[in-house]
Amino acid sequence: MPRQDVSQLSVANLADNELDEAAAPQAADATAKYHVLMELGRGGMAIVEAAVSRGLGGFSKLVVLKKPRGEFAEQPEAVSTFLNEARISARMNHPNVVQVNEVYEEDGLPIIVMEYLEGQSFARLLQRYFEGAGGSMELGLSVLCRALEALDYAHTLTDFDGQPLNLIHRDVSPHNIMVTYDGRVKLLDFGIAKLDSMDGKTKTGLIKGKIDYMSPEQVDGRQLDGRADVFAIGVMIWEVAAKSRMWTEQSQAAVIKRLVLEDIPDLGKAGVEVDAELIRICRKATAADRDERYASARALLEDLLAFLEARNGAATDAAIARWISTACADLRSAARERMDKHLAAYSDTFTRLRDISGQAMLTELGERERSSGRRRTADTGAGKGYAMVTDETPRRLTARWPWALAAVVPAALGLWWSGVLAPQAAVQPKPPAPAVVAQPPVAPIVAQEPEVAPVRLTLQAKPEAAVMYLDGERLPSNPFSGARPRDTLEHELVIKADGFEPLTRRLRLDSDLELELSLSPSAPSAEEAAEHKAAAARAAVRRAPPPRRAAPAPRPAEPVRAEPIKAEPGNGCAVPFSIDAAGIKHYRRECIGK
Repeated sequence: MPRQDVSQLSVANLADNELDEAAAPQAADATAKYHVLMELGRGGMAIVEAAVSRGLGGFSKLVVLKKPRGEFAEQPEAVSTFLNEARISARMNHPNVVQVNEVYEEDGLPIIVMEYLEGQSFARLLQRYFEGAGGSMELGLSVLCRALEALDYAHTLTDFDGQPLNLIHRDVSPHNIMVTYDGRVKLLDFGIAKLDSMDGKTKTGLIKGKIDYMSPEQVDGRQLDGRADVFAIGVMIWEVAAKSRMWTEQSQAAVIKRLVLEDIPDLGKAGVEVDAELIRICRKATAADRDERYASARALLEDLLAFLEARNGAATDAAIARWISTACADLRSAARERMDKHLAAYSDTFTRLRDISGQAMLTELGERERSSGRRRTADTGAGKGYAMVTDETPRRLTARWPWALAAVVPAALGLWWSGVLAPQAAVQPKPPAPAVVAQPPVAPIVAQEPEVAPVRLTLQAKPEAAVMYLDGERLPSNPFSGARPRDTLEHELVIKADGFEPLTRRLRLDSDLELELSLSPSAPSAEEAAEHKAAAARAAVRRAPPPRRAAPAPRPAEPVRAEPIKAEPGNGCAVPFSIDAAGIKHYRRECIGK
């Protein structure tokens, strides 16, 4: 998951490829209330399992068990997270919120028992929608309207004394919205939600939730209110309308930076044709300043419903059911096949266990009807949105000793009658028939599925900014290394990065896998090429050296002017002339002729 990831794993999706088909089944215990069929998935802290809940008269029903991983048993914060989710869910009763049946303790850990949902996460459905596998903007917005109904209920929930609980989900995302095959929508995972009445403070600097759907105030670690959940729905409105992710192929660090700078992508500039009213709704829902955002989930819901009403109204459950059943038919078929196999193994195993356990086992289970020895095959209820197993009252142990007495007693009476009451008879008595001794039945060998170790998956993509998706779920890092359930299914790896051609690879996770892949630069379009050419020309102009100035013409050399020679006094006419500054001699008159 995957994204799963930074998320808290919640009610598992049986059709997801994270399903651990090879998980070892729980040891057979006919007295336990819950029998684990298989592990559905695990996140950083949680394990989610499909189980059968058993009751009187052979009643059984599929449920989902969510429990913290064993290594967190000694960590109070982890246990508190689960108890917090249980307390919150116990107060909630709404058709668009996943139902919690009970919470019990096993081996010192709390276990949450939830309703089993047959469907897909909205994240998986959106991925199929992006890929063109049917659906429409109206169907996607109708799903979000039902999620808003759940949020409005949670945000306005009160305590038993009528005091507002001021509940905030804090992790609203497509991964925590389940769409069932009968068209119902359920909001999941209140594990990191916060009630004002509970100590829900988060350690300083620790961000909980999914970055791509966080509001700026949540990234900043500021005090939150219901408008943070409204922002997350606004991001999903953006994605349904644009038919793409809002934060396209950007690293988590880049997304956080833009959120901190309040640089939110504008639906009106997404490059797709979108109704002006929906652009207005999306801008208001994703406003960076929460004071400019919708004040409540109800306010956003009313605007969305009014928008859909102008376009033939919100979609019905039946329309949503047709959408998901068509878009995810292959996933549904694979999930049914896996579940039916585990249910058949469970039904056969427990019927035989009851058969050999005798009266004490039946009494311990509280079963009172023992008249029928017939067995009914498992009914998975696959087409009803749930699964149910209804075994009739199991066959009780055949009491062989009454039949043995029926054979021995008449023979003994006959012997007594012959030897005592008629001794004079010359009839030789026949030897008594050997008594039939009841033999204990041989316990059948119950086949156990072998425990198969998960595969180690190591992926690295170049460039470093590339984002990887496995089966539609964004991997949390590049490079990525982690364990995945071993299976023989075909998985899809997609790698994307800005400026590069996307790369798709088909993988089989039947053994450890290590891949290093590089993306090829994408060829620019004609418009991009022209823009690049113009930019290059502008850059060339900026880089060109300035023109050289012509050297100034040399000045004509000035004539060397000789210093005038002056006759020194007392020399007489030894030097009869003087030379002026122009070098011209001037004879002195008094010296002419001397």
